[in-house]
Amino acid sequence: MLEDDFSDILRKAQRGRKIGTPELARTTGIDAGGIEAWLAGDGVPSADEARALARSLGLDPGKLADRAAGAWEPHVGLPAHVRHHPHDPHPSNGYLFFLDDGKTAALIDPAGLPATLGIVDRGYAKSAWLAGDALSMADLFFMPVLAYLERMPEGPRLLEATPHLRRALAAMRARPSFSATEPTIRFG
Repeated sequence: MLEDDFSDILRKAQRGRKIGTPELARTTGIDAGGIEAWLAGDGVPSADEARALARSLGLDPGKLADRAAGAWEPHVGLPAHVRHHPHDPHPSNGYLFFLDDGKTAALIDPAGLPATLGIVDRGYAKSAWLAGDALSMADLFFMPVLAYLERMPEGPRLLEATPHLRRALAAMRARPSFSATEPTIRFG
C-alpha cells in the first residue's frame, strides 16, 4: 500500500531532482498552473501528462501514469519481522516491527506519533539499522517519522532520552538520498 498520493509523489520527485515547477513546465510543455494544482492535490494529470512528468523527473512513465489513474500500487517485500498492519476501518496504516528477538513489537504509524520511542531506541542500540546490519524498509519507513517528530514543538524533549534514535537519524541524514528528500515542514 502506498500512502503517498499523486501530489506527494510529484512534490518528492521535484525536490529530489531539484526541479522547480517553472522548469518542469518548460521541459514537459505542461502549463505551470496545472502542475501547481496537482501539487496542491487538486486533480491529477492525464496519462500523457503523467508520462511527460515522469520522463522529466526520471520516474517510470507507465507506473506514474497508472498511479495518476489510481491503477498502480508498488509491491514492497517487508522483512520477516515487519508486518503491514492496516487499521481497518480507520484511515491509517501502520507497520509492526518485532524487536528484541521477536519478543517485543512496536507499531509505527507513519501518519502518527509513535508511542514506543523507547522500544525502537533499544532496537537501534543493537545495530546501526533497525532490522540488522543493513539499511532496510524498517529504517526507510521510520526515519521520516523521526524527522517530522524532531520538528514538532515537543519533539526535541521526546528525543532527549533516545540516543540511539538520534544517532540513527544522523546516519540516515548522511545518505544523499535522504538529505535530498528530507521533510522541510516546521511545526509550531
